Amino acid sequence: NLKGYSLNSDLCKAIKEGCLKFPELFDSLILENNGLKDDSMSMLISGLENLTKLKKFACNNNEMNHQSLYFIQKILAKAPPNYIEELRLTNCRLARALTDELIEGIMDDCQLKKLGLVKCNLHFYSIPNLCYLIENSNYLTDLDISWNDLN
Repeated sequence: NLKGYSLNSDLCKAIKEGCLKFPELFDSLILENNGLKDDSMSMLISGLENLTKLKKFACNNNEMNHQSLYFIQKILAKAPPNYIEELRLTNCRLARALTDELIEGIMDDCQLKKLGLVKCNLHFYSIPNLCYLIENSNYLTDLDISWNDLN
C-alpha cells in the first residue's frame, strides 16, 4: 500500500526492478495520491506483469494514459492462475477513448471479479459495452462506475 507516498521515476524504476527480481513480491498494490504522471506510472506498471500472485491493483488520483493502459491490458490478459481479480481506477484522468478501450479489453475473456472505474470519464456511449460485460462475464461480481457522466 503506497497511499500518499510521493513517488518519482527512480522509485518507480526500483519497484519495477523488484517485481522483475521477485515475482512473488506482493499480491496487492494500491497507489493513491502519489503525484505520478503517465511515464512513471507506466514504468511501474510494466513490472507488475511479472508478478505471479498479483490479485488487486488500485490507482487513485494519479495520471494514466496510453502507456499505462497498455501495461494494464497486459496484466488483465494473464492466464490462470496468475490472473488479476480486482482492478480499481479512481480519478486517474483517463481520456474517454482510453476508458472505452480499457472496457473493450476487459470484455475479451477477462477473469476480473471486481472492477471499479470511478470518475474515469465513462459516458453514455460506454453503456452498451458495460452491459455486454455484465451479461457475459462469468466472474464479475462487483462493478463500481460512480461519479461518471452517464446522462
